[in-house]
Amino acid sequence: MNPKNLKRLRQILNQFDIKALFDDIFPILAQWVSRQAITTEIQRLKCKTNQHSVLDVYMNLLKDSEVADEIIEEKIPILMILGVACNASRRTWTSYTLLGDTQPDKTDSELQDNLKHFLLENNMHAAVTVKCLDSVHWVQVIEKKLSRNRLKFKAPLYVAHFIGEPYMFLSTKTASDDILESLAHGFGYTGYKFSNLNGHDLVSLLNHLIQKGARRGSAEPLPSFDHFKNTSFGKDFSQSDVRRQFITDLMGPAPPKLSNYVVVAKDLPWKGSMNFPSVSAETFDMKIEFKTNDTVEMLKDMAACGSLKVPPPSYVRNLMSTGKNSIKLRVQGLQGATDTETQTDVN
Repeated sequence: MNPKNLKRLRQILNQFDIKALFDDIFPILAQWVSRQAITTEIQRLKCKTNQHSVLDVYMNLLKDSEVADEIIEEKIPILMILGVACNASRRTWTSYTLLGDTQPDKTDSELQDNLKHFLLENNMHAAVTVKCLDSVHWVQVIEKKLSRNRLKFKAPLYVAHFIGEPYMFLSTKTASDDILESLAHGFGYTGYKFSNLNGHDLVSLLNHLIQKGARRGSAEPLPSFDHFKNTSFGKDFSQSDVRRQFITDLMGPAPPKLSNYVVVAKDLPWKGSMNFPSVSAETFDMKIEFKTNDTVEMLKDMAACGSLKVPPPSYVRNLMSTGKNSIKLRVQGLQGATDTETQTDVN
């Protein structure tokens, strides 16, 4: 076997733990190295059953087998995709909304052919590999270009697409319009738009996009109150129940459970600067940090007891609709500033 292929294969397999190696990786080349052969060799050598030792045994058995280099080269893209899928949180994913009707599921080969077709239509020659894992289509695209009579390969681009959901997530922020258009058409949609959402946890990103699609976090101003609730102490003019219901409607039926929510604003103008010219040129910084087991529930309580104005400030209204890890601050004259939000999901 080509030493280059062996070295490359070892580098790819290093990212898997022992369970993933035995459950997902070794079966791919089981025709040449069986699980029984691996365990028998480990027992014969009396080596430790850690990831490094198991890989050493496996690579030695594979090197002595009759597997052809063509087979290894064919399996390497699949193994690379499995590595990305198992360690997806190590990458920063950029999300895009796919336009058009939601498409039915496609087989790996159908989707692979579609993607190749639309890439070629945009004059892009690329090696495309598709693998479906746990209702997610994982795609690897390696673009090929001819430069000075030599074929050069670009760094792999990875795409995650949850089956039945009109969103795709790319492992780069700098994908060209041609690639994005080809991917959207390959998945069966008419186009795409940038979702302005980046992150590491694909499931959380998807949930935020679904919430945005349901228009969570947007609400009209409160109407005037014609009736007040009767309590044992008389009429409830505080309207605490109404305020709590307003925030509950704003958050939607299944808000994220946040343990840490930080609001940071810088260079804010003083509200009284118009009446006090001496402070008109002065600004101040503000930082509010909420730490609790359930920040959303706490914000509801604060609104109910009057600690938050209703309608609430933008950092509460935007909580469900942005989903961004960080929003840049912009001071807008004397009208205040936008909010910087840092969200940490418990799950």
